Amino acid sequence: MLFVVPTTIDPFDKFIGANDSNKLVAFVEMKSVNPEVSFDATAVRFIVNGQTHPPIKVSEYARWNEDGQVNNLDGKWGYRDLQSTRVLQDSEHNYSFKLEFDLDRPSPREESYQLDLSRALKFPNGEQGPLVKFKALPWKHGYT
Repeated sequence: MLFVVPTTIDPFDKFIGANDSNKLVAFVEMKSVNPEVSFDATAVRFIVNGQTHPPIKVSEYARWNEDGQVNNLDGKWGYRDLQSTRVLQDSEHNYSFKLEFDLDRPSPREESYQLDLSRALKFPNGEQGPLVKFKALPWKHGYT
């Protein structure tokens, strides 16, 4: 006899390196169609009630070879600290970044938080990146 107990296991928790910290962590994923666009994750700012906060740690999730270079064919998946600007040259690749801030995690109902990418994204024509605003919405979907 076989009993099946439905449970919800979110493999994404393992994927992103979740931990029990109460600090604010932002995951930014992007793809660029212009190979000249670059992203400086250290220039991202989290704005709380008009005060700006830089990230205390920045890392990129990718497939890395033994030399520390991105290798999408046979590298090993994981996070590596990001020390410099990343050129988003591969239009087929999703670039994934993890930014940690020295801020407590906000309540899901909080709407005074903003993620400023204006100085972090560099476009060849001088255009600025967006200012991401958060809006609290009721959850309407199940977890399974």
